[in-house]
Amino acid sequence: MGAGADSNIVDSKSRLFVLLEAGLEFAGERNGWRLVAAAAMALQRIDRAKVDPSDDKYLGLEAIIEELCKVARGDSCDDNKAEDTLKWFSAAEQAIKALFVICPAPEKACSDIILGMYNSTLRDDISSTHSLRLARFFHVLGQIALNLLVY
Repeated sequence: MGAGADSNIVDSKSRLFVLLEAGLEFAGERNGWRLVAAAAMALQRIDRAKVDPSDDKYLGLEAIIEELCKVARGDSCDDNKAEDTLKWFSAAEQAIKALFVICPAPEKACSDIILGMYNSTLRDDISSTHSLRLARFFHVLGQIALNLLVY
């Protein structure tokens, strides 16, 4: 809520590190999808892609972009628990929105997400594909298409 009023609350190297470590890495490993979604929403308050590669904050943003891609791909989702995927949907939506705000080339990051999900979902035979993986794949395709239209 504070970042909505003043984006400088989020846009500092130390605070970006906290969002990365606690909000994305720690929560993502433990499937804390509500915390991941909240961290992604906070990242959406950063000024759009005004990232200078010579700035030391850029390295932190690269790591954040990588973690957001992992969240969007659903790397830590459990295929045996439908509830896990249901909670993941909103986190993935917010992660994709955050990518379009902080990533200098969101279309490249989204391409990597889609290719990664395609390889893990439809690698062999579609008849052997798990239904939850397929649902995550189509959800991400739709979210990326929508955000590309807005972008």
